[in-house]
Amino acid sequence: MADTPPPFATPMAFWGIVSHAAAQGLNAAAAVQAVKAEADRLGVTMGFTGYQAVASLYGQATALRHGSERLAAASPDMAITSEHLAALPYGGAKWAYGGPREFDVRVKYTALEHGQAVTDTLTLRYTGGLPATVGELRDEVGLVTEGLLNGYNRALTGIQDVQIGEL
Repeated sequence: MADTPPPFATPMAFWGIVSHAAAQGLNAAAAVQAVKAEADRLGVTMGFTGYQAVASLYGQATALRHGSERLAAASPDMAITSEHLAALPYGGAKWAYGGPREFDVRVKYTALEHGQAVTDTLTLRYTGGLPATVGELRDEVGLVTEGLLNGYNRALTGIQDVQIGEL
């Protein structure tokens, strides 16, 4: 007999839809409806517990959005605190078991590529800790993003959003 997947296995396949809905400020019902439409299109059956898990994922995505908003509004000299980040649904809280803390810092940016404006995201992994202040994080994220984009023949024109998720 095959093992039953964990309750979040199928809903996690729709994390992109859920996090996009939360980023747009849509409510949980709209996020669930968007997932249902895509699941139906793909022929995926999730059932009641699957949609409950989607609603829970929406809560985590909303916490990430709120942390990002507080980070954007923070002064550069402010220390990075728990109010600027949220747990990622695919993280395992390794630090709770004595391992180093890990953070995925997601950066939404605009750049020029062959003279055309592009908007995209990238994720930077921090292990052990983050820079001490919001300003130090912004500076570091800007330098790293610019350096990475140069390798892809893109010229950074701006950073719109920084989101800190803890694994």
